[in-house]
Formats: sequence, C-alpha cells, structure tokens
Amino acid sequence: MKKEVIDIVLESKVQPREDARKDQGIGTSRLASIGYENYDNLDDPNDNAIGVEIIIIQRGLIKGEHQQFCNAQHFRIAIKDYCIAHNHDYIFKKNDSTKIIVKYPMERCPWHVYAAESKREGTFSIRKCNLMHTCDNGLNIRSHPKVTFSWIAEKVKTKLRSMPRYRPIKIVVDIHENYGMLLKYYQAWHGKEMIMHEIHGLDHLLYDKLEPCCRALKLANLGTISDYDIFDDTRRFHHIFISLGACIMRFHAGCRPMIFMDGTYIKHKYQRCLLSATAKDANNGIFTITFAIVQQENDES
Repeated sequence: MKKEVIDIVLESKVQPREDARKDQGIGTSRLASIGYENYDNLDDPNDNAIGVEIIIIQRGLIKGEHQQFCNAQHFRIAIKDYCIAHNHDYIFKKNDSTKIIVKYPMERCPWHVYAAESKREGTFSIRKCNLMHTCDNGLNIRSHPKVTFSWIAEKVKTKLRSMPRYRPIKIVVDIHENYGMLLKYYQAWHGKEMIMHEIHGLDHLLYDKLEPCCRALKLANLGTISDYDIFDDTRRFHHIFISLGACIMRFHAGCRPMIFMDGTYIKHKYQRCLLSATAKDANNGIFTITFAIVQQENDES
C-alpha cells in the first residue's frame, strides 16, 4: 500500500516581480550561473533595504583608535564583518588573547589595525590603526576568503531557530542580499548543519537518549509499550518500538477490528525503515496504533 506524504507548507509563498529582482541584482542569470535554475519564491523584494542597512552597519564596525570591545573575540568578529563588508582581505600578524595585529596581505598597503587588552578598564581596545587602502579596490571575486561555515552559521542562527525548514538555497539568496556575498550551495548547507547540530545535538549522540526516552514514555502515559534494543557486540542501534497507551485504549474503544501494516524507508544517512500499524476509526479516518524503526523491512522486523 502506497503512502502519500503531504508536505505542510509553513510559509506563505511570495511571487516577486521580475523587475523587482533586477532592481535588487537577483536576476535569472545570477542564480542560473551558479546552478540555481529553480529560483522562484526565494526572496522578498522588500528585503533589499534591510540588506543595504546591514552592510552600512558592518562597514562602520571599526571606527578608529581608542574604540573599545568587550574582549578579543568580539574584536575578531568585528574585524571580520568589517573586512567582508568592504570586500577586503586581511591576515593576522599576531593573534592572542592580549594583543592582535591585523594587516592587509600586500605589504605595500598601509592598512592595519593594532588592538590590545586594557587591564585597567577590563576591555579590548584599538591602540593604532590606518583604515586607508592604497593597493586596489578590493577583492575582484563574488565571495570572500573569510566567509567560513562558522560565519554563515552565525548569520543565520536566529532565523534557523524560528524556521527549521529554512533551506540552504534561501540562505544563499539572503546572504547575498544582506551581506553582498555570493555563496556556493555547499557552504550554505554546511553552515545550516553547524547550527542544527548546536540546537539539537549530533545525530549519532541522540541515539543514547532513546532508552531513557522509552522509560519516560511509560511513566508519563500509562499502558505504553516501548522497546529499545541494540546490537550486543557493537552496541549500535538495532530497533525501537513504541505504542502509546492512549492509542491502544482508543483502538479497543472506537476503532474497527482491522489493522493495516505499512512501511517506508527513511532517506537519511543511517538508512533505517519506518513501520507503522494503523486502523480505521468510526469516521473512516486513519488512526495510528504503533510505529517502529528497524534495520529493514522483513518478516523478523
């Protein structure tokens, strides 16, 4: 029996005008040039003003001498955002918790920033700097060498917490609109994975929580049947079976005495199979009785 999977659309679809895309620099040629032909409904034309405002703020993060920061890490974040917004590269000549010297990679350019810890005030401040570039007009590339996975993750962290279905292709467009950087798809994907691991933990570590989860289900929902098993030799996950007590009770009380079995493969890196047992209630609706995650669909499982 084939099971239809219905995707619940959480966000309302917006169909931007093509002329608005051109005004923002998001024409079909830009996305198609990096392999994103299916670009419909990716961005809102009203977001361009927000992106310009963010870039202006980032370009003013480094103001000059005597500017103070909370600590060395805050200064590193500010100098990275500042150079990305100005599309200039930089290197660290010295980089520790008490003193940081940042220079432009080309020796003939006088641009540099020297910051050090102020023990009296308990802050990190810029002692000397020269913010004038005499070498060129910046990097002649669409991206920036300092746009790392962690930088991308930090920029989309807040949005990912409220929108778990935030797609990497949407991240590519938003980063370009807000920060002027054109990412590759894999960069956006890895950035998203870093934040998802930070929020939910690493996938393989979550398997350790299945056994206490089964115990908690039995205590919170009387009559629940839950079984968790692992391989004795490798201590790896084998299967989990859950049937909530409330579902068992309602099946006996109001469902027709027929049980339908079905299974589907989980498209995940761990490659498991989801089995379910359902029934029909008095309104001919599908009522789930139990489900299990097993190694594969066979007679044993």
